[in-house]
Amino acid sequence: MHTRASLFRALPAIAVLAGLIAGCGTPAGRDSAAPAAAVTTTADAANDPATGPNDGDSTGPDSSDTDSPDTGSTGAGPTATEGETAPTPARATATFPAPFAKGATVDVALHGLKRRGRLLDLTFSLTPHAPEGSGAREKLSPYRILGQNSFNVTLIDTVNVKRHVVVKDSEGKTLKPDDVFTTILLDQPGFLTYTFAAPPADVTHMDVHIADWTPFYDVAVE
Repeated sequence: MHTRASLFRALPAIAVLAGLIAGCGTPAGRDSAAPAAAVTTTADAANDPATGPNDGDSTGPDSSDTDSPDTGSTGAGPTATEGETAPTPARATATFPAPFAKGATVDVALHGLKRRGRLLDLTFSLTPHAPEGSGAREKLSPYRILGQNSFNVTLIDTVNVKRHVVVKDSEGKTLKPDDVFTTILLDQPGFLTYTFAAPPADVTHMDVHIADWTPFYDVAVE
């Protein structure tokens, strides 16, 4: 009986000791370590090369799909002066067939042949027309109006029997609009100025040859 009573008195102490031993088996910091494995902060995502805003996502602010300035070339230079700014009313006009489209025509009008010191400026306009459904372009050029041929303009001094061609500047550039890159709009007059050497003072009229069209004869020199 004495032995059993001693055993009962010892049981609480054994239970306490077992609890302490069991407690020593729990790893330190377990509660704080568990959530860390699944957390990624906003700051971390921004700095992570795999998930940051510059990862090539097409919906992000730095997307490569962002529109860039249009750098394509139109193939067009300066637009020839439009009709409402004509230097002077037409002094002579003619209409010729034009090969830029089926059934196309071009109105040619002379607006001036004026002396400027030792130079002579010829100003004329081209107004291209094309039937509906011809497929003609809205934007043309002297070169295209002529069926992709060079635009040659000369003057004839009938007194001295001399042909005048467009003069060149000190860099060898002809003083005329560019045949290819000057824009003329369909059904709109485009004004062009060509510069020549002036004839002698006693020459008061000259013939004007534009492309291979019928010349304008005896145009007065101003």
